[in-house]
Amino acid sequence: MDDSELWEILNSYKSAIDALLDKVEMLGQRIDDVEKMVVEEILEPAKQMFEDEEKEERFKAFHERHGATLDPYNERLRAIEGNDFDLSRKAFDGYNELPEEGRMDEADYVKSMAESVQAQLDAIREALGAEKVEAKADENGSTEIKADGESVTTDDGSAGEESNPEVGAGNVQTNPEELAAFEKELEAYKG
Repeated sequence: MDDSELWEILNSYKSAIDALLDKVEMLGQRIDDVEKMVVEEILEPAKQMFEDEEKEERFKAFHERHGATLDPYNERLRAIEGNDFDLSRKAFDGYNELPEEGRMDEADYVKSMAESVQAQLDAIREALGAEKVEAKADENGSTEIKADGESVTTDDGSAGEESNPEVGAGNVQTNPEELAAFEKELEAYKG
């Protein structure tokens, strides 16, 4: 056997080995793709579903403990926050966002939140100079606010003289400074 025959045999082995390496590389890429698909499309969504379900169970337990305190505010706050607003959910989320270290007691947090909301609602009532303030929102997002049964909003939901001539006549007075302070409190609450 001469050298050229030996080189020819070695080249054929090299070609076969290169073809096998290409197949192994292609197979490795497919394995990586399958692994990525399993993680991204199966494991991560399953983990997220489990975490969402666990969080919902914790919310249900929170709501059982504190719903009676917070739920009465929902109707009054929905006119401001939107029809799907739930103070219990907001309290639950807010409490869980607090850092573990130094976190206040859950019952104290709920009590504090309820007191804060009541103070804000009282500030609205006082700013309008009314004994009873009602706010209703319709499905179009329009809000109507009534103070002592008299409308104090226009069709677009803003306070004005058009819907209640008595406002312009001075029967319902608001202090601009109190109103500005209340708006800041409300923005901080929406936070």
